[in-house]
Amino acid sequence: MGAVIRLRPLRAGLVLGLLGALLAGCDLFKPATPETGGGGASLIANYSTPDSCLRYIEVGIERKDAVGQTAYLGALADSGKGDGVGFHAFFDPVVWNAYTGFKPADWNLDYETQFLPLFIQKYADPYQVTWLPDVYHPHDDEIDADHMILHRRYEVRALRQVTGDTLLIAVGYADLYFTRITTSRWAMVRWEDRVDPNVGAEPANPVQRCFGYRRLNGSGG
Repeated sequence: MGAVIRLRPLRAGLVLGLLGALLAGCDLFKPATPETGGGGASLIANYSTPDSCLRYIEVGIERKDAVGQTAYLGALADSGKGDGVGFHAFFDPVVWNAYTGFKPADWNLDYETQFLPLFIQKYADPYQVTWLPDVYHPHDDEIDADHMILHRRYEVRALRQVTGDTLLIAVGYADLYFTRITTSRWAMVRWEDRVDPNVGAEPANPVQRCFGYRRLNGSGG
């Protein structure tokens, strides 16, 4: 296991200041066709459905820049910005019990804000994110008009420029809970992470880790 980077709770003012600076000049909640190329100066994100939230989590990771990080975080509920509910991530019990480092009592938006840049900078190569059907839960759950649970398999690959191959750096399943915040905006409030049983909590290739493992270990692993 690589060196563990301990994540610390951010002060609310720092989080809001970071997001405010990144949001300057960008109306992230206005539905439009986004500019998705890495390093671009602008991005207009659309969170009008749960699936579009997943799209901008994908775009945020693939862009690997500050604007992309804002798009990613904008898909998550933020109680500090008046959403009335916040984002929380939960871990596969096997991963949680095996981890011997510091375990946050509540993985909230502060921790996710610190984790994201570590994850996208782990490899210098471009990333590719893929959301796939969850074979164990093939149907999404519409709780009511304002609450949904999406079940997905996720894969994140580093597209290695030198060798020309790909490296699977995150793989697993997730039960993703969404709440309608306004008439035109949904947000993810809960990510329940699950290990892919075909990969395992201790995979033969130690790079192929689930998001829960990546979160607890920072950029290590």
